[in-house]
Amino acid sequence: MERNHENHHRFSSFSKLSLESREWSERIFGRVPKKGVTAIVATVLLLMMTVAAAGLAYKWIMNTQNSIQINAQDDLNKNQARTGAKLNIDSMWNDAGKISFILRNTGSYAFADVSKFSLYANGVPVTTIPTYNPDGGLSPGGVTTVNTQENFVTVGNPKTIKIVTDLGTEVPYKCDIPSSSQTWC
Repeated sequence: MERNHENHHRFSSFSKLSLESREWSERIFGRVPKKGVTAIVATVLLLMMTVAAAGLAYKWIMNTQNSIQINAQDDLNKNQARTGAKLNIDSMWNDAGKISFILRNTGSYAFADVSKFSLYANGVPVTTIPTYNPDGGLSPGGVTTVNTQENFVTVGNPKTIKIVTDLGTEVPYKCDIPSSSQTWC
């Protein structure tokens, strides 16, 4: 019984506090209505928030999907270019003590600028820029003559020339001559 009295005392203290804060609010803000938000207004507000959240989610999903599609298309284009990028070094010769060779595009990809290709001799990057004739692009089936400042091969010292395209396609060519009178390989 004493317990019920204690609980009643707690609730009456709470009611008294609630009544005091209500009176205080009425003095400051004027009359405070007894009712809260009606059920209709609450339902409308919930529907508006749901529609707004759904709209934001839709916009985010569409932007993400668009970004993924663009990246996938770019990757596909790069892979197709790599697949169609095939080159061959047809022949190599001694041109006044320097290496020159014919580079042929045997693939289906048109290279826009051959000056972006890298040249290696025995795995070491060649720092002097080779000249290309004709300069510029290299269409499928097209050829260009590459003139380097790299010394030609000597007997017993083979040399591997490698072209690496801007797409990463590698074209190696090994030259080894049996006698000093041979000027091509």
